[in-house]
Amino acid sequence: MHGSLARRWLTVPSAVIFLAAVSAPALAAADSPASTAGPAATTTSAAATSFTGQVRDGRRIEHGRVTNVTVPDGLPVVRGATVSLPGLHRTTITNAAGQFTFRDLHVTAAASYTLRVREKGFGQWQETGIKLYAGISAQLYVELQSNPVKLRAPKPLTQPYNGPSRTPATASGCAGNSSGWTSQSEQPPIIRVYMTGVHGDTGAINDYDFSFYEQHVLPNEWEAGWDQAALQAGSVAVRDYAWYWILNGSKGTGYGNPNPCAYDVDDSTDYQDFDPFAPTYSSTNDAVNSTAEYLYTHDSAIPETSFNAGDPGDACGQDYGQSGTLDMSQNGSQNCAQAGYSWQGILQKYYDYGLGVYGSRGPAAAVDENGDKFVYWENTGGGLEEAYYTASTNRWSSPSEITAGGNGMGPLGSPPTVAVTGQYSGSYPDQYVFWKGTGSASKLWEAYWNGSWHGPIDLGKGPLGSAPTAAGDTAGAVDVFWKTPGGNLEETYSSDPSSSGSWDAPQEITAGGKGMGPLGSSPSVAADAATGDQYVFWKGPGGPLYYTYYNGSWHSPQEIPGSSPLASPPSAGADDAGNVYVFWENTGGGVEEVYSSDPGQASSYDAPSAITVNGSGMGPIGSAPTVGVNPATSGQHVFWKGTNAALWEAEYVEGWSGPTSHGDGPLG
Repeated sequence: MHGSLARRWLTVPSAVIFLAAVSAPALAAADSPASTAGPAATTTSAAATSFTGQVRDGRRIEHGRVTNVTVPDGLPVVRGATVSLPGLHRTTITNAAGQFTFRDLHVTAAASYTLRVREKGFGQWQETGIKLYAGISAQLYVELQSNPVKLRAPKPLTQPYNGPSRTPATASGCAGNSSGWTSQSEQPPIIRVYMTGVHGDTGAINDYDFSFYEQHVLPNEWEAGWDQAALQAGSVAVRDYAWYWILNGSKGTGYGNPNPCAYDVDDSTDYQDFDPFAPTYSSTNDAVNSTAEYLYTHDSAIPETSFNAGDPGDACGQDYGQSGTLDMSQNGSQNCAQAGYSWQGILQKYYDYGLGVYGSRGPAAAVDENGDKFVYWENTGGGLEEAYYTASTNRWSSPSEITAGGNGMGPLGSPPTVAVTGQYSGSYPDQYVFWKGTGSASKLWEAYWNGSWHGPIDLGKGPLGSAPTAAGDTAGAVDVFWKTPGGNLEETYSSDPSSSGSWDAPQEITAGGKGMGPLGSSPSVAADAATGDQYVFWKGPGGPLYYTYYNGSWHSPQEIPGSSPLASPPSAGADDAGNVYVFWENTGGGVEEVYSSDPGQASSYDAPSAITVNGSGMGPIGSAPTVGVNPATSGQHVFWKGTNAALWEAEYVEGWSGPTSHGDGPLG
């Protein structure tokens, strides 16, 4: 239903092209006119830029939808393909991850370029008309097919508003939405798209990674060279709109006669212009990632955030609504940005909804062998706060903000995670707290206690696409894992985690040459401190619990039977006997658990069960739960942010007790 700023034509069908995700920059803070720098709208002189991408094998889906394949990470990479830019006389070869890079390209605004990819066993792939902006890197994700593919990149073309939304198709008889996804606080891992043919596809229904979908809508609806504030405002509208249709089911399509209950959106401007064949840009990807935790709600539900192209002369906030509400003018959003509005301020000009951080910004917890508990959270000021329990005195400390040298640790760009080791400084174990930083790099940050607090320390690892998770061992070493912006699992390790220079270079976790992605949430690691075995859990496509484990080598990801769907990221812990315990928020707002005494075997996990005391559950909880496990006694201590923003706990010591409010907070 949206007017698009871009259109393209496919000259040879059956290809899908993707862009790798880009790390998240800092979030804007102002909500009224403020100076927000953005890329120049045009480029008139030669300048250096970069052009990167990845090549995957698309033969599995070239004949139509294949179940259990999420594009792009569900498709194999193509190593050793020849990639060329003939107009710039540059050629390169894809690496082991299927990636290619052209650096220091001197481009002009008036020119467009062609990219070709060749590899034995595939048809040649070619796209012409690719626009490269000086100062804005471009990325292209190539999916090779059996036959040759010829594409032409889109050219900006303003289109008029093309109508209000229609009644969702689910209202006329669908049993539910296509994926069964119901959460309005945890981002959907996938979106199902009916490919109408307007971009050259053959009427297939494909599952796309949700972040990938966002990145391949925004540059087709907003100009990549516009001010960043306009792009960020557009990214929130794109996210809300897509999530709304995932929850409510498709509204049907004007192209062909597919089953309206089998997909969420189509790729046309009847919804929003999703073109997986088009290049994307660092400016639009940064906008998507920098607003990734923000969402509109209205009456506790995600609304349909309509928008349209409008006209270049649209005033900031000009009303294009045709159903009693405002619809954002894309051109108007750019005029708002040029008038000095932040992205939040632009959204306020168009939508009468509540903008907030969604998802689970809950606490982090660890328990040592003495039964001492250490809980950390982000406070409302963006700093790092702690409360701890001393078992020998049976007392909780008062909450206190963590500082070093008079400086706080914030702002945090994610919920924190904590690892305790077998090394002690006085009565307490050494504690290492990690989080994703803010800013365009989204790197891994650390604070640690070994008798006193140190930090914050930018470890320079990343970029991170999620909150990190960490585990320590008896020798004092620490492993940290996170989801990459592309949806895969990555790790860094240090045998001396108090030394910032001791950390390994990040390594993507693979088994049999394949990555673990796409992860549908931040990961959580449970480690056997004695053996060094590690078990990493996450929410998989469609919502079930997935995991991989290391016992000398990494193993392929497995699904835990009966665990779907999770409504939050999982939290895992292990004891010295090798038992693993995993907790998450279920779709009813309660706390759910699985347990295994042989965690390397998916079949060994017991059936998921909600935590109850005297027949009552723990919910509704206000964040993802987090668990600390006593390694000596196997006691499990689960914490969460309550709906009153206070710290709550349930604990298992010969039986479950709780929920108990500690009154600490408010948690941010």
